[in-house]
Order: sequence, then structure tokens, then C-alpha cells
Amino acid sequence: MERDGVGRARLIRIEVREEEEKLFVATSPDMPRFQVIGLSYEELEEEVPASIRALYKLQHNRDVEIIALEEERATHPVWYAARELVAA
Repeated sequence: MERDGVGRARLIRIEVREEEEKLFVATSPDMPRFQVIGLSYEELEEEVPASIRALYKLQHNRDVEIIALEEERATHPVWYAARELVAA
């Protein structure tokens, strides 16, 4: 059900691992080929939501709001919700 200009949400799991040379890599089993690389975990916290938003716009021509649902680090997945924005 849609209300207040917001559509239904899709949950997206993001897994972060630390690679050689102190690079952090974010991938998602829910979005094939999704990969974001950063120099710090904090950089990924900014880049991952922006990348998800850009992919939705590019692949589905949809504007989405990205909401962090869980703040876990390292080996635990981080969960985001992508909610489609609908014209009111």
C-alpha cells in the first residue's frame, strides 16, 4: 500500500570485507555485480547508499530513498531499505 508519496520498500543486504592494502569492499548478495570500494568503513557508509540510489535510477528509472536499518561493522551484514518515491 502506498501513502505519503512513498512506495513499498526492498531490503538490501550489504556485506563489507577488508582487503589487502586497507581497502574496504562492499558487495550485496541481493544486487548481483554490486561492488563499492572505499579507503575506510566511513567512506563506504556514504558511498553505498548513493550507489544504490544511482543504480535504481539507472536500471529501473526509479527514485528511491535509502534508509540504513542496522549499523553493524566488519563481518555482519548491514541492511538498507530502498523505498520507491511516488508522486503524491
